[in-house]
Amino acid sequence: MPDGLVLLDLPDHDSTETSHRVTVDRLVKLVDMLVWVVDPQKYADGALHDGYLKPLAGHASVMAVALNQADRLGPEQRRAALADLRRLLDSEGLADSPLVAVSALTGEGMDELRELVDRAARDKAITARRFAADVTRDATGLSAALGTGAVPQLSRGEIDRLYASVADAAGVPLVTEGVLKAWRHRGTLATGWPLVTWLRRFKPDPLRALRMDRRKELAPTEVSRTSLPQANTVQRARLDGALRHLMDTATAGIPRGWAERVRAAARGDQRVLADRLDRAVAATDLRMDAGRGWWVLVTILQWLGIVAMVVGGVWLLLPLILGLLQVPMEVPQVTWQGWPVPTLLLLGGAGLGIVLGLLSRVFVEAGARVKQRQARQALTASVGTVVDAEVLAPVRAELERLAEARTAVQRAV
Repeated sequence: MPDGLVLLDLPDHDSTETSHRVTVDRLVKLVDMLVWVVDPQKYADGALHDGYLKPLAGHASVMAVALNQADRLGPEQRRAALADLRRLLDSEGLADSPLVAVSALTGEGMDELRELVDRAARDKAITARRFAADVTRDATGLSAALGTGAVPQLSRGEIDRLYASVADAAGVPLVTEGVLKAWRHRGTLATGWPLVTWLRRFKPDPLRALRMDRRKELAPTEVSRTSLPQANTVQRARLDGALRHLMDTATAGIPRGWAERVRAAARGDQRVLADRLDRAVAATDLRMDAGRGWWVLVTILQWLGIVAMVVGGVWLLLPLILGLLQVPMEVPQVTWQGWPVPTLLLLGGAGLGIVLGLLSRVFVEAGARVKQRQARQALTASVGTVVDAEVLAPVRAELERLAEARTAVQRAV
């Protein structure tokens, strides 16, 4: 027997055992040559011809049919059986399938059948060697074209630089500046001296002007958009520079064709990228409602101070008013530690408002700086999510495909 030859004796195709039929159906699609062994009584069985031989007519050149129990047939019966079986096979498109009469008992025809199997095995080995040589030759050429160096990897620093450039082009600095000014504006309105700060209400809120402070959830049919201006020339130049640096790193040492694919993947659709960035910025939660609890307390104290001022002022002016109105009424004189209470109320209310206003301004400014930093982090993270999906993921996918191609080629070589 030739080296590498494996003979499998499959179960009967017409077996009543379901697992036998399943095994036959599975292996018929995998083996390199099929030898159908039939006997004189059942060589025309419809289950064999309709279920297997006819559907496999396209593989006639790698099939053979052996008529077993030839020793039980006389010369005339053998010729008739072989002629009838040959006619059936030819009519089913199996003219290229050899037919041989054999006897498992006497060994008749076994040499001829063995020669068919040996020839098929030798042809298979020759074909396999030829294919292996072709694959090795082509794989060697591909290996030279694909290169053998390490596939480039994107460093954290390059990615962070790209994040910063994209965030700048997407208007993140403008939004964070709006957060800073909006916190100052709102904090001053809430904690400043109400008799003065009400004038600030006529000034527009810096953040709402950018449409960046939506307090309600968007309906499914609404689209979140900002009023941020488009990137200027300097911002676009920084973004292009970061993209070029990223692409130069990602394409270092790889073939030109693959480098072009990486560059195209990195560039993508600029309009889609810009739209997704604007949506990401607009949808970012800037948490402008958090950290304002102390404003309520200061507001209450400020109004208490105003009430004290009004009470003290009215108390001081009451004798004059009563005199002008000629009302015969004595205003009681109340003191505390030798100081008139009306004067203490007036001066204390005013002083409380001024002190609270000054202290609040310090804390509002500190909170504004914190909010600005938090907003920058949140917005950069939102921008980074878009950059990962629209730029970095396609680039990494192309580099992974290159690595897989190189691995496959090396296996083939």
